[in-house]
Amino acid sequence: MISVCYVLISAPVLSQSTEYQLVVDGELVALTFQDSTDWIKGVDELLLTWWKQGYVFSGVDSVMDKTTYLHKGEKVGIYNVQLSTYNSDLDSFVVNEQVDGDNIWKLIDSQIKYYRNSGYPFAQAKIHTIEHGHEWSSQVKINPGPFIKFDSLILINEVNIGRQYLNNILKTNSDQPYSEDVFEAIPDKLKRLPFLELNEMPDVTFVDGKAQVYLNLKESKQSSFEGVVGFLPQSNTNDLIITGYLDLTLANLLKSGKSLQFSWNRFADQSQSTAISYSHPYFLSSPLFVNVGFHLLKQDTSFLNQIWQLETGTYLGNSSELFFGFNSENGSLISPDELDLETGVADFESKVYQLGLRSSYANLPFDLGKHFKYLLNVGIGDKRLNRNPGIDQMAYDSLDLLTQKISVKGFTRTQWPVTPTLFVYHEIRGQLLYNDQLLVNELARIGGLKSLRGFNENFYFAKDYLLSRLELRQYFEQRSYFMLFYDAMYLHSLTDTSYPQGFGLGLNLNTSNGLFTFATAIGKESNLPMDFANIKVHIGYSSRF
Repeated sequence: MISVCYVLISAPVLSQSTEYQLVVDGELVALTFQDSTDWIKGVDELLLTWWKQGYVFSGVDSVMDKTTYLHKGEKVGIYNVQLSTYNSDLDSFVVNEQVDGDNIWKLIDSQIKYYRNSGYPFAQAKIHTIEHGHEWSSQVKINPGPFIKFDSLILINEVNIGRQYLNNILKTNSDQPYSEDVFEAIPDKLKRLPFLELNEMPDVTFVDGKAQVYLNLKESKQSSFEGVVGFLPQSNTNDLIITGYLDLTLANLLKSGKSLQFSWNRFADQSQSTAISYSHPYFLSSPLFVNVGFHLLKQDTSFLNQIWQLETGTYLGNSSELFFGFNSENGSLISPDELDLETGVADFESKVYQLGLRSSYANLPFDLGKHFKYLLNVGIGDKRLNRNPGIDQMAYDSLDLLTQKISVKGFTRTQWPVTPTLFVYHEIRGQLLYNDQLLVNELARIGGLKSLRGFNENFYFAKDYLLSRLELRQYFEQRSYFMLFYDAMYLHSLTDTSYPQGFGLGLNLNTSNGLFTFATAIGKESNLPMDFANIKVHIGYSSRF
């Protein structure tokens, strides 16, 4: 009987600049490594490949002066494999059913992975190979090793965050079985917290059956106050209308990742909007989150809309969320007139239930597109037209007062490098809206610095649309860059289809306390030439604290 251990080599990881070489059965192979980390990984992968090919006697002979000597050995055909796993309750090995030799490595990999994610990070497999003439059979014993539990998070630098909240995110709560997948996912899960950054990769030590995870974190200011002033020329009078918006974001409230956002926007004469939202992650220490929002929109002297939003959901994997939502929207006429119904404006209320999937990275001002983000949201519900006492009631006789409403919304955002300092940023968003009695005052509003640049804020009313925002960014600091941008949109309103575009250039300048933004843009509508008298200028500053 010959015993072959399914245990890969290990050695202290000391980064060096000299080359490491491999010699197999006396011949130098065309593989070299620049440091010991790559060398250990390369030898492990090579041995594992050989073992899976049937060279079960391959191994390391010696290591001399940065040269590793290996032997490949004879290839054998294993036709019968018996697998035994350790039962901690019985304190003995339990023989499982026999396994076909072609599937043994897949089975060993799955068993080792299971143990290492169930509290046994030192699980090993030993193969005892037996010769029967010219054929072979094997007995495989998987020894899980000592049982390990998560013990505590050790923060090398103190940061402004609650330990329980951090444990909930990372799934490293004390007395939970240690899991390699959980430990390796820590960097990705920390990306959900934009107010924290990793200085170096996490580390772990095992002492007396307990795993201590070490994190070297630093805080990143993400609470912000932002103000933007816009100057919009009037083509008929050549006068300037001063518009703008204010945004307040309070991140990591009570050291628990909660956030509060408030915004106010004056986008036209006598027109403005206000929004407030609250986000509560890991509600009552559960894997659920709760979001609440309110939005108020006033369009000159025409109508007033109020929207209440409630969401709850759970986290999927390291970077996604599954959510369920409920939207209640009420629209009312400010100065009721029968002509409003003829132009598609009326009092209404709708209740829509939503189901969606999106990336779980927080949408905060200083992210600047470094993470891929996406959203897919489907909503279905009912809409009711309300009779306004200031309008002749007979005007409603030809209208469907109760109808079904369906919406589909999508969003993606990514940024990729062309050179170390030149990046392409691309954002796509869209909507499909279905209803037999659609109104102007329930359509999406598009236009302005945060949507279609080169046009007034909320200039377009869109039933269905697809918007592309493309930027070429030349970074000269981590968050500072010059940009050229091009926005293009397919838009379908209640009556027609158009293809507006926006062009421009701008600057984002990161300062010690905030972010200065300057952008100038010009818009082009379908079949109309560009009017340089209508250049839009936006100046803003986001203060971090």
